[in-house]
Amino acid sequence: MGYKYGVWIVLKPGDIGHTIKHIPHVTIMCNMSYDKAFQYYRELQWNGYSKVNIAIHRPVILFPNPYNEDILNAWGYYVTMHPKTYLAMETKSKNYNGNFSDIPHLSLEYTTKIGTDYQGKSMIEGTVCLADITSDNPSLWKILL
Repeated sequence: MGYKYGVWIVLKPGDIGHTIKHIPHVTIMCNMSYDKAFQYYRELQWNGYSKVNIAIHRPVILFPNPYNEDILNAWGYYVTMHPKTYLAMETKSKNYNGNFSDIPHLSLEYTTKIGTDYQGKSMIEGTVCLADITSDNPSLWKILL
Protein backbone atom coordinates (compact mmCIF):
# COMPACT_ATOMS: atom_id res chain seq x y z
CA MET A 1 0.00 0.00 0.00
CA GLY A 2 2.34 2.80 1.17
CA TYR A 3 1.76 6.31 -0.12
CA LYS A 4 2.41 5.60 -3.84
CA TYR A 5 4.79 8.28 -5.23
CA GLY A 6 5.39 11.79 -4.02
CA VAL A 7 7.54 14.86 -3.71
CA TRP A 8 9.55 15.47 -0.55
CA ILE A 9 11.90 18.02 0.93
CA VAL A 10 14.76 15.71 1.91
CA LEU A 11 16.91 16.68 4.89
CA LYS A 12 20.48 15.72 5.78
CA PRO A 13 20.45 13.17 8.62
CA GLY A 14 23.14 15.09 10.51
CA ASP A 15 20.97 18.22 10.58
CA ILE A 16 18.08 16.64 12.48
CA GLY A 17 20.13 15.34 15.44
CA HIS A 18 18.26 12.03 15.56
CA THR A 19 19.02 8.63 14.07
CA ILE A 20 16.07 7.34 12.08
CA LYS A 21 15.36 4.23 10.02
CA HIS A 22 14.02 6.06 6.97
CA ILE A 23 15.02 9.04 4.81
CA PRO A 24 14.44 12.28 6.78
CA HIS A 25 11.92 14.32 4.84
CA VAL A 26 9.02 16.73 4.82
CA THR A 27 6.26 15.54 2.50
CA ILE A 28 5.06 18.12 0.02
CA MET A 29 2.69 15.78 -1.80
CA CYS A 30 1.98 12.02 -1.77
CA ASN A 31 -0.46 9.39 -3.06
CA MET A 32 0.38 10.26 -6.65
CA SER A 33 1.01 8.17 -9.74
CA TYR A 34 4.63 8.07 -10.83
CA ASP A 35 3.92 10.23 -13.91
CA LYS A 36 2.07 12.95 -11.96
CA ALA A 37 4.67 12.98 -9.18
CA PHE A 38 7.44 13.33 -11.78
CA GLN A 39 5.60 16.19 -13.52
CA TYR A 40 4.99 18.02 -10.23
CA TYR A 41 8.63 17.52 -9.20
CA ARG A 42 9.82 18.90 -12.57
CA GLU A 43 7.49 21.89 -12.32
CA LEU A 44 8.89 22.77 -8.90
CA GLN A 45 12.44 22.41 -10.24
CA TRP A 46 11.72 24.61 -13.27
CA ASN A 47 10.27 27.27 -10.98
CA GLY A 48 13.38 27.43 -8.80
CA TYR A 49 12.28 25.20 -5.92
CA SER A 50 15.16 22.76 -5.79
CA LYS A 51 16.26 23.82 -2.28
CA VAL A 52 13.87 24.91 0.48
CA ASN A 53 14.61 26.31 3.93
CA ILE A 54 12.39 24.98 6.68
CA ALA A 55 12.03 25.82 10.37
CA ILE A 56 11.48 23.01 12.89
CA HIS A 57 8.92 23.74 15.63
CA ARG A 58 8.74 22.23 19.08
CA PRO A 59 7.26 20.45 21.03
CA VAL A 60 7.32 16.86 19.82
CA ILE A 61 3.94 15.73 18.43
CA LEU A 62 2.23 12.38 17.94
CA PHE A 63 0.60 13.18 14.61
CA PRO A 64 -3.08 12.51 14.03
CA ASN A 65 -3.60 9.81 11.42
CA PRO A 66 -4.90 11.57 8.25
CA TYR A 67 -6.00 8.45 6.38
CA ASN A 68 -8.62 5.95 7.55
CA GLU A 69 -6.76 3.06 5.91
CA ASP A 70 -3.33 4.25 7.13
CA ILE A 71 -1.46 1.63 9.10
CA LEU A 72 1.39 3.99 10.02
CA ASN A 73 1.35 6.38 12.97
CA ALA A 74 4.22 8.78 13.48
CA TRP A 75 5.75 11.27 15.86
CA GLY A 76 7.90 14.26 15.00
CA TYR A 77 7.64 18.01 14.57
CA TYR A 78 5.65 20.52 12.61
CA VAL A 79 7.65 22.67 10.21
CA THR A 80 7.16 25.89 8.31
CA MET A 81 8.77 27.38 5.25
CA HIS A 82 8.58 30.82 3.69
CA PRO A 83 4.87 31.52 3.06
CA LYS A 84 5.54 32.47 -0.58
CA THR A 85 7.30 29.13 -1.17
CA TYR A 86 4.55 27.14 0.53
CA LEU A 87 1.80 29.00 -1.35
CA ALA A 88 3.54 28.47 -4.70
CA MET A 89 3.89 24.74 -4.01
CA GLU A 90 0.26 24.48 -2.94
CA THR A 91 -0.99 26.42 -5.99
CA LYS A 92 1.01 24.22 -8.37
CA SER A 93 -0.20 21.06 -6.60
CA LYS A 94 -3.79 21.75 -7.63
CA ASN A 95 -2.91 20.62 -11.18
CA TYR A 96 -2.07 17.09 -9.95
CA ASN A 97 -3.98 14.22 -8.37
CA GLY A 98 -2.66 13.37 -4.93
CA ASN A 99 -2.57 14.68 -1.37
CA PHE A 100 -0.86 18.01 -0.68
CA SER A 101 0.56 18.35 2.83
CA ASP A 102 -1.72 20.96 4.40
CA ILE A 103 0.25 20.79 7.66
CA PRO A 104 3.92 20.19 6.77
CA HIS A 105 5.80 18.06 9.27
CA LEU A 106 8.93 16.02 9.85
CA SER A 107 8.16 12.43 10.93
CA LEU A 108 11.06 10.97 12.88
CA GLU A 109 9.64 7.57 13.66
CA TYR A 110 6.62 5.53 12.61
CA THR A 111 5.22 4.23 15.89
CA THR A 112 2.51 5.11 18.40
CA LYS A 113 5.09 5.81 21.11
CA ILE A 114 6.18 9.47 21.22
CA GLY A 115 9.89 10.25 21.07
CA THR A 116 12.27 12.68 22.71
CA ASP A 117 12.79 16.41 22.35
CA TYR A 118 14.35 17.67 19.14
CA GLN A 119 18.14 18.02 19.25
CA GLY A 120 18.84 19.12 15.67
CA LYS A 121 19.14 22.46 13.91
CA SER A 122 16.19 24.86 14.08
CA MET A 123 16.61 26.01 10.46
CA ILE A 124 17.45 23.42 7.80
CA GLU A 125 17.92 23.56 4.05
CA GLY A 126 16.36 20.59 2.28
CA THR A 127 16.39 19.34 -1.29
CA VAL A 128 13.18 18.80 -3.26
CA CYS A 129 13.12 15.18 -4.48
CA LEU A 130 10.90 12.68 -6.25
CA ALA A 131 10.21 9.74 -3.90
CA ASP A 132 9.02 6.16 -4.22
CA ILE A 133 6.89 5.63 -1.11
CA THR A 134 5.03 2.55 -2.33
CA SER A 135 6.19 0.25 0.48
CA ASP A 136 4.40 -0.18 3.81
CA ASN A 137 7.89 -0.26 5.36
CA PRO A 138 9.34 3.29 5.64
CA SER A 139 12.90 1.94 5.61
CA LEU A 140 12.28 0.77 2.01
CA TRP A 141 11.22 4.19 0.71
CA LYS A 142 13.68 5.65 -1.79
CA ILE A 143 14.66 8.81 -3.60
CA LEU A 144 14.26 8.54 -7.38
CA LEU A 145 15.45 12.04 -8.35
